[in-house]
Amino acid sequence: MRSLSENKLILFTAIESTVIIQILNVLLGALGVIAVFVNIVMWFISLIQAISRDDLKNHKALWILLIIFVAPIGSIVYFFMEKRKKYGWIYLSAIIAFPVILTVYAIMSYVVTLQ
Repeated sequence: MRSLSENKLILFTAIESTVIIQILNVLLGALGVIAVFVNIVMWFISLIQAISRDDLKNHKALWILLIIFVAPIGSIVYFFMEKRKKYGWIYLSAIIAFPVILTVYAIMSYVVTLQ
C-alpha cells in the first residue's frame, strides 16, 4: 500500500504533465497562427511589390498572375528571381514551419491519447 506522500507525488506528477501538455498545445497553436500570418503577409508583400515596380514592364503581368494563381510558390520564385532573397528565405521558412508545427502537434496529441 502506498503512503500518503507517494500518492501526493503521483497526483502532482500527473497534474504537472497535464499542465505542461496544455502549455505546449498553446505554444504550438500560437506558432501555427504566426506561420499562417507570415504566409499571408509575405504573399501580399510580393503582390504589392510586383504591382508597384516599374522595372518589370515586360513581365509584370506574368509575375502578378504567377503570384496570385500559384501561391505560395509564385511568391517564393518572385522573391528569389527579383533579388529579394531575404524575403524569400523568410517566406520559405514560414511555409516549411507550418507543416512541421502541425506534425509535432499531431504527434503530441497522439502521445497524450495513449496515456
